[in-house]
Amino acid sequence: MEMIINLFFIVVAFFLILKRKSLHFWSFFVGLWLFTNTLFLWKFSYPLWFLWVSYFILMIALNVKKIRQRFSNILFKHAKKNMNRININIPDNKIQQAILQDHSYFFQELYAIKENNLIEFDDIVFRRWGNFITHFFQGLLLSLSVGRLSNAPYTINKRYYQRFDQYCYVFSLLVDFAFFITLSKNKREKLLVILSENLGLLSLGSAFLNYLQKTQWNEGQLALVNQIFEILLFEIQEKMLEVIFYFSKSNLHLFIKKIIFPYGARQKRPSSFSENDTAIAMLLPGKERERIISSLFSQPEENNEEAIDRYFDLLLKIEGIQYRLGKALKEGKISGEEFVPRVTAGLAAEVITQEEADLLFSVKKLTRSYSF
Repeated sequence: MEMIINLFFIVVAFFLILKRKSLHFWSFFVGLWLFTNTLFLWKFSYPLWFLWVSYFILMIALNVKKIRQRFSNILFKHAKKNMNRININIPDNKIQQAILQDHSYFFQELYAIKENNLIEFDDIVFRRWGNFITHFFQGLLLSLSVGRLSNAPYTINKRYYQRFDQYCYVFSLLVDFAFFITLSKNKREKLLVILSENLGLLSLGSAFLNYLQKTQWNEGQLALVNQIFEILLFEIQEKMLEVIFYFSKSNLHLFIKKIIFPYGARQKRPSSFSENDTAIAMLLPGKERERIISSLFSQPEENNEEAIDRYFDLLLKIEGIQYRLGKALKEGKISGEEFVPRVTAGLAAEVITQEEADLLFSVKKLTRSYSF
């Protein structure tokens, strides 16, 4: 508390020095003297101290507009001077356009600078600051709580709702930083590409959550659902780290990283255990397996389960053949990077038989005939 009060007096002193008025200057020191002597003059100094603080708060409140205009004027001159650096082209990519159009303050500021309109620039800048502060505190609270303060629905996927809510607010904060910090035109456009990829992943996760909310899922399918979400969350984290890397030359680099990931980037790449769980869910007979593979093939007359069993047997047969071809290629017995020349060379070198070569070509033809 004492530190907060001292900070308040430092701020007040700063404004007084800017004003350079003797009345304010001496009243400040009188008030400071009364404040330091409150230990001895409790009853007498409290009313005076209250009146003195009220006077300075009123004085600052009356001069807020002037201070704000002075601050806007400095920003306006700086932005106009660096106009060629902050201007960027609007890309054809719809996702990138969505990021730019969502951050409309950026273009409104550019327009105000081009029109040399300081009043409009002042209004836009402070509305933008208000928007930034909102994103900042929302993103900070959700990051510190790892999304647990999010108002997520009570479903089996509640934790994923919370994490995506956290990343959405953090993404808005990153976009704000991307447009606040002065970057070169080339670097800003590269940054925009990464942000658009991040937005695409967030949109995909949100759409999947919406789909799951409308669909009845059971525990047998959770392994597959968890695998998808873990992959999405890891990829989103990696994209955000790429964005933060672009601020590495800025003094705010560590600050941004601590706000976005206060406990570090803790999302790990999905392990082989979760992949095995997903594979088991796909291989075991049941409604989940039937539902996932029901539209796997494009030709309706094919019986899906019989087709999968047949193709699985074929893949097992050609695995040994492909191994022998690969080994011969490494040893230099045959050559050919493409499929057809390699099989032909293997047949000529008697690494494989004619029957095995025909089998390879048949499987290759089948994989082209059906769309997975």
